[in-house]
Amino acid sequence: MVAIFSFRRCLWASLLMCGLLLLFPACRSHRQVTVIKLGHGLSPTHPVHLAMKFLAQRLDERSSGRLRLDIYPSEQLGSERECLELLQIGSLGMTKVSCSVLEGFVPAMSMSAEGAKRNEVTTPITAVRPRMWRAG
Repeated sequence: MVAIFSFRRCLWASLLMCGLLLLFPACRSHRQVTVIKLGHGLSPTHPVHLAMKFLAQRLDERSSGRLRLDIYPSEQLGSERECLELLQIGSLGMTKVSCSVLEGFVPAMSMSAEGAKRNEVTTPITAVRPRMWRAG
């Protein structure tokens, strides 16, 4: 009789534990937040940085908190060149850099020596600029 009693007690305890394990994941929120990191070399008082902060606020509002933009000003993540390298390997989601730094990564952004003499750009900027999408 003692063996049956402890078997039943063990069975009920196991069922109770399984029920609790099934209940706890249902209590937690399934809302995942996607974080985009933006690094740049401007000061926190610069108007472009203030516009980035406004973008972060609007992104949070429009996505109902599903997207978050973390901004790292004043070269916290590195120089402009290092931010572009981080962008290439996927460690950074967005960056703001100068055209002079971008010339080393995108040859079409620079002017050739002969093109500079004739005052023409080698590739139109519309061929280099990525297509922008607009959330409806």
